[in-house]
Amino acid sequence: MLDVKAIVWYSLRTMTEIKYSRKGTAWAVEIQGDSREEITQRFWSFWNHGATSGEFHWLNEFRGYFWTNEERFLKSLQNIFLFKLLQDMDNQGEAALIACRGLKGGLMPRAKELAQEVFDSMESSEYFGKFSDCLDMQYDWRSPNESCEVTPAMREEGRWNGKIDHWN
Repeated sequence: MLDVKAIVWYSLRTMTEIKYSRKGTAWAVEIQGDSREEITQRFWSFWNHGATSGEFHWLNEFRGYFWTNEERFLKSLQNIFLFKLLQDMDNQGEAALIACRGLKGGLMPRAKELAQEVFDSMESSEYFGKFSDCLDMQYDWRSPNESCEVTPAMREEGRWNGKIDHWN
């Protein structure tokens, strides 16, 4: 049988680099690539397979992110692998499809196994660990109960040093 994990993950990683950052129960999934087209295609693949129903947020022309959670992201990887397995079986002809009919659970157990392996091998994003460009509201150090908007101008002026409660 074809090494579907290698084929799918190779195509995911060669066109784009995918990392994650946990923010409580939410996940920011970062997609970085050589072009906006590659990144956009990868985002829509995750969107179509249920990783998110939200928007893609561009950080620059080569990087962006979308919000999801661990369960939805893992499920989307399972769907991606399932569709790739089905496509590969279809390409092998009718005999391959007939052979799958006798498998308990069909191809889904294999898709889940491949997805879990990829999921476990993903790297955490350092970008979101060091910066909070995705957050537009921060607490002002003078009053933790009041929030203030951090504008791009403030970031450019260097008044905000990137930490949640610290202003220069």
